[in-house]
Amino acid sequence: MRIKHYTLIVAFLAISMGIPLVQGCSDPFDEYGNGGTEMPIRDGWTSVSMSVEGLGLRNPLTRSLTPEGENSTAAERIRVLVFDKDNKFSYEAKVTSYIPSGNPADKKGKGTMTLLAKNTPSGDTSTFVMLANVTRSANTDADGLAGKTREEVMQLFTFSMPDKGVWKDGELPMWGVSDPVRVDHSAGAVPKLGTVYLVRAVARVDVGLNLSNMSEGASTFDEKAGGIEGITLTKVFFYNTNTTGRVSPFENGIYWDEANRKAKQPSIPDPAPAVTGKIDRTSSIVDEKILLREVYVPEAVNAPTAATQGANGETLPENNTENYLKRPYIVVGLTGADKSRPDKETFFRIDYLKRTGAEADATYEYLPLLRNHRYLVNIKAVGGPGFDTEEDARKGPAANIMYNVVVWNESMMSDVLYDGQYMLGVSADHFTFYREGGSLTAKVQTSWPEGFTIEGLPAWIGYSIKPSDPDKTAPTDEKTVTFTVTEHVDASRMWPEKPEDAQDALKAAYVKAGRMKWFLGFEQSKDINVTLQIFADEACSRPLEFIEVNQYGESYGQADKVITKDGQTLTAEEAGARVTFYVKTEPHDLEPVFHAEAANPFKIEKAGQLAGGIWKYTVTAPDITGNTEYFDNFNTTYTLTVTHVGTGKSASGKLSLLQKEYNAIPFFDKFLHQSLLVSSNSIYLMDGKQKQYYVKANSEYKIELVSALSDNNAGNVIEDFALFYEKDPSLSGKPVPFIAVDDMVSPRLYSGKAKFKIYSPDGLFPEREFELELVSGIVQPEANTYMLKAGAKQGIFIPVSRVNTAYEYYKKLLDHDAVLVISRDFPVAKRISC
Repeated sequence: MRIKHYTLIVAFLAISMGIPLVQGCSDPFDEYGNGGTEMPIRDGWTSVSMSVEGLGLRNPLTRSLTPEGENSTAAERIRVLVFDKDNKFSYEAKVTSYIPSGNPADKKGKGTMTLLAKNTPSGDTSTFVMLANVTRSANTDADGLAGKTREEVMQLFTFSMPDKGVWKDGELPMWGVSDPVRVDHSAGAVPKLGTVYLVRAVARVDVGLNLSNMSEGASTFDEKAGGIEGITLTKVFFYNTNTTGRVSPFENGIYWDEANRKAKQPSIPDPAPAVTGKIDRTSSIVDEKILLREVYVPEAVNAPTAATQGANGETLPENNTENYLKRPYIVVGLTGADKSRPDKETFFRIDYLKRTGAEADATYEYLPLLRNHRYLVNIKAVGGPGFDTEEDARKGPAANIMYNVVVWNESMMSDVLYDGQYMLGVSADHFTFYREGGSLTAKVQTSWPEGFTIEGLPAWIGYSIKPSDPDKTAPTDEKTVTFTVTEHVDASRMWPEKPEDAQDALKAAYVKAGRMKWFLGFEQSKDINVTLQIFADEACSRPLEFIEVNQYGESYGQADKVITKDGQTLTAEEAGARVTFYVKTEPHDLEPVFHAEAANPFKIEKAGQLAGGIWKYTVTAPDITGNTEYFDNFNTTYTLTVTHVGTGKSASGKLSLLQKEYNAIPFFDKFLHQSLLVSSNSIYLMDGKQKQYYVKANSEYKIELVSALSDNNAGNVIEDFALFYEKDPSLSGKPVPFIAVDDMVSPRLYSGKAKFKIYSPDGLFPEREFELELVSGIVQPEANTYMLKAGAKQGIFIPVSRVNTAYEYYKKLLDHDAVLVISRDFPVAKRISC
């Protein structure tokens, strides 16, 4: 076999015996083999999609911003940042398309977004944070976000109020976050990323004269103003509006209610933003009585100092005048308030105040401005003139004007009834049950001080009410209402019994708060509802499409076949060696049938049948780590089906399974041909320059230097090697750099071995040790002869071409049946990295 490139002759004491040592060296003295530098390989990307849903009222109305425009966006204005399970920035996913639903009735900005995502590292999760209608800046470039926490990244994303406070469709900044998911395109089926619910980063303020003062029994807030006879809305000024805001909230429980997607306190940028002196929105007044879908402002702190309101509705200013003037507030101009001079314009201050209790003994407190909340400022009556100037009105009190401010979170309450003073909102108002009954829920909230009641239900429908947030139990806090039907039917029924009775309080069911009624519709069909759903939990709250079974499978728990986390050995269930999942079916007695797309080693067993049509299963698989292939994997997709024999109706769901062997294997060369786990024929030169070896891996890994002593115990062949931690592994190999000592000019070490250990921080593969051999030597030019000094300790490097000449000469003699006796001590040629 022909030897290429260069040869190293190492002359130790054995030289005195006349035995030359010949070793090969790569050209041009680096382990790349071509003198180049490896470019990073960006593998693991795949195309995935997620559903996106904005927020907004179902009721149609067009003003400056349309209901659609409040929640609209486009691909070029979207950024999706991905964070790991520790909330550290991983990478930015590339949005390739955003397609709105196209449904004319859609007021929530629903759509589908397609993006390129990277594989989730083993033992990790990926959380996708979506930022809509944001602009790029130098400090938010993905390259500068590496190593930052989620909060450190989110605080960089702020927005500014537009010129003159005028927003346009598709400009409102929005934020949303996915559930933690795993992306693994090698599984054969990538799990869906689910739905991201976008939340507007601004508060919305509507102002009007007698807003939607509707008769009892109205079914929806129509966003109109009745007006006040003789009174005209002539001016509207907004004071002390923050000039900037955060796109995302602080995500801790003090500021943000994750379950209900609701702000609890304002999230203010740091440093605190400046405020505008005044924003004039007079030009946006419609019909001299309403300002709607015009004013969107950043969140603002409005310290809840108690305020009082007199019998005529006047707001009595707090004692601290300076603080009073710094609060966010509104000044309106009205004509017609002075009956003796109906054309005279006078001014009134309006504060964001919350009233608690009945009118006779009500108390008031200042309200903060919260993201995605709607503030309905309703001027109900004007008893006389206000201040002659806007400046005087700012100082208050707001005498002769009766108004109230109603506020609600638009994340859940998309359908709202407003009686001119209080609101009642529901998240759903029609409920369909099938032959076997079941349970359905809705969110309900009202500002009526005594809360709400459910009335008019027939005997076959039961209900229960509990707080949506266990810590929020006041009558005006959001509640979850659960409607339950337990009877089986052979004939369909509905409530109310006739469609024409849908708004009849004597014949229909409704939610009642004060004089407001929100009517409800119920139907129980005689039809068999055949359904099948797959879940990760017994409560059937977490849909499941993908399971990864641990590589050890049935062997988990045996020696060296466990996973340790935080010093504790995980059980087979915790490690995913045996995974439990649940299948919920209707009718409840239909047992799922499993069908695999291909032959596979997975073992699925039924663990029992629970109440409510819930079937419990476990899945495991044989150990795949006991073979010679370091990166084995198996994957398949099961189709689960139920069929109702009587009707022939069926339902199905898919469950993808993956078992993957995790490893990290060191190699000498970038082509991943020479594993360092086996006896190596590769040597590094101690010349003080940076070297590298390569690691092929599909899991995070760490590398530590164990020892590096020279063969003569005179010192270390590698002096410093910091802990190496690779969080973005590659099956194409990634370099691990190190620097050998310089033992060329004044040699004293001559040769030695560096021992490393490589291991998984999550215990996904066994810890392994490997060695690198290092030598010093003198590089020689091409020549016919080389002088070797007897007893020399330092080797020399000669061009391999000279060895090949000898090889060809001796091969020719052998081909002619010549007899050549070669000393048994002549060594084999070795590759060396110089």
